[in-house]
Order: sequence, then C-alpha cells, then structure tokens
Amino acid sequence: VLRQLRLAWREPGTRLGLWTHFTTQFSGTIFALLWGYPFLVVGEHCSSAQAALLLTLLVLVSMVIGPVLGHLAVRWPYRRSVPVLAIVGATITIWTIALAWPGRAPLAVLIVLVLVLASNGPGSLMAFDYARTENGAERIGSATGIVNVGGYVASLLTIALIGIVLSLASAGGPAGYTLHDFKLAFSVQYVFWAVGLTGLLLTRRRLRAVRGIQLDPFPYAVMRVWRRRGASLG
Repeated sequence: VLRQLRLAWREPGTRLGLWTHFTTQFSGTIFALLWGYPFLVVGEHCSSAQAALLLTLLVLVSMVIGPVLGHLAVRWPYRRSVPVLAIVGATITIWTIALAWPGRAPLAVLIVLVLVLASNGPGSLMAFDYARTENGAERIGSATGIVNVGGYVASLLTIALIGIVLSLASAGGPAGYTLHDFKLAFSVQYVFWAVGLTGLLLTRRRLRAVRGIQLDPFPYAVMRVWRRRGASLG
C-alpha cells in the first residue's frame, strides 16, 4: 500500500488532481454545509425561506453542471484545467463582489453567488479524472485517495478559520455576529485560493513538461475549432 501511495504521489497528474480538488471544492462546501445559512440569514438578513431556497438552488444547479463538465473533459482532454480555472476565477470574482459590496448585497448578487458556488463540487470532480488518466490501473485507488484529501483538508481548515475569525471579531458570541464579521471571516478563503492556484499551476506545468505536451493558447484552439465548423457547414 505504501509503495503504491509513493508511486502515485510521484506522478505529477496525481498532484495536479490534489491541487485541483483543493482549489475548487472548499468554497462551495463550506457554504453548503455550515456557513452559508448563517451568512445569509444573520449577515445578509435573508429570511429563512429565502436562505433555504438559495441552498436548494445550489444543489439543483450542481446536478446540471456535472454532466456539462464531464462532456468538456471528454471533448478537451488536454484542456481540463481550463474549466477548473474558469470556475475558480468566477468564484473569486463573485465573492469579491459580495464581500466588497457596501452593506447588504442585493438578492441578485446572492443568487449569482449561489449559482457560481454550484459549480465548485462538480468542478472538483475533474481532479479524479487526472488520477484516472495519469496513473496505471494498479494504483488508481491510491491516486484517488490522495486527490480526495485536497478538497476536504481545504474545507475543514477554512471552516475552522472562519469560525475562529467570527469568534475573535464578535465579543457577543453568535448572537452578536454582524455582516462585517462575516465578510471579514469569509476573506480567509483568499489564502486558500492563493495556495491552491499556485500548486495547481506549478503541477500543471510539471505534468506538461513530463508528458511533452505543447498546447496553443486556449483562445486560438477555440477559434480553430470554430473555423473548422464554419468550413464544414459552408
């Protein structure tokens, strides 16, 4: 078992999967499992019904996004990091808007926040495709286990740090939490995004170097596909 774990860890694709899982999963997980409801109800002053509907929307939309990302992984096997980076970029952007908004964010912003967070879970599953394609059959289980650690470590640490920041920011305990306290606490996510993106980009570069993969910039690849489609239709 230890030998298979070592071999799986040495594979750059396994480490890329770990950092992909680490970077994409945690924000949606902490929101759905623990801190989303109090943030919406106590911080943003949504009603309990509104908060419940938003969290339900998160789950339903994630069910739709999953198959779409699966199709992209099959269609662009060497570009799997593109939707991953798009998801992380969209997540950072919408959180920045929500946290920087003066006072309570409009309901429309919260809806967009939930829609973007719905992509985090399905996006994190792209990590397991790296484990599958970059490892031999004899160590896929070990590679999958390593990859799976990433997102849950990030999620648990973020959940704990948000709680610590809230406790330090509010002398009155949970009853005294303010929107400012929640905004300050949710800002700890930027640390994990920075760490995760650094690991993801470095291991992606390493994997491409080891495999001898050379790719055109993604926009050029998309334009080439559209040209071919246009030529075939013409």
